[in-house]
Amino acid sequence: MDAPAATPAAAARVYYTDSGRAVCGGGGIRPDLLIRTDTLTLVEQEFRSTLGGQLAAYSDAVFRFAVAYADAHPELGPDFQVTPDMLAELYAWLEDTGVTVDRDLFDGSKRLIARELGIQLATVRFDEATALRRRLVLDRQLDRAAELLRAAGSQAELFALASEQSGGESSAACGSQEPE
Repeated sequence: MDAPAATPAAAARVYYTDSGRAVCGGGGIRPDLLIRTDTLTLVEQEFRSTLGGQLAAYSDAVFRFAVAYADAHPELGPDFQVTPDMLAELYAWLEDTGVTVDRDLFDGSKRLIARELGIQLATVRFDEATALRRRLVLDRQLDRAAELLRAAGSQAELFALASEQSGGESSAACGSQEPE
């Protein structure tokens, strides 16, 4: 059963934690600092869209390329960078395996493709934990949270930093806050 929706009056009501921190009523938890997720660019969206019925073949080709590349490059370390040469080799591999990819869209989607290739390479060359670390490094929200945690010496400092970076709008403001 769904919980009843909060009334505007309940949402505006301010409560206080045992430590004295103000929090808004209304039945939900609101972050102190909102960070937009990293989304695909229009070119990356078009690249994904044009794969259409080839998506499975594309994903398989990227995986097989990662296996072949990892086998050919035993010196590859866990902190490797996907280089332009690696992407050029991947593009040639896609062509050789019959996956049709528009070159301009491929070039305009290098950020996305490099991310995917990097995760595949980390998975096949190392392990799932290394691949997961690679995924998390690319997570803007997690990265910002870690940055704030490193900068704060205490929970109170952490809340102050989050409030400062959100322009003074914390969850205690009970108003709207635009994500970064």
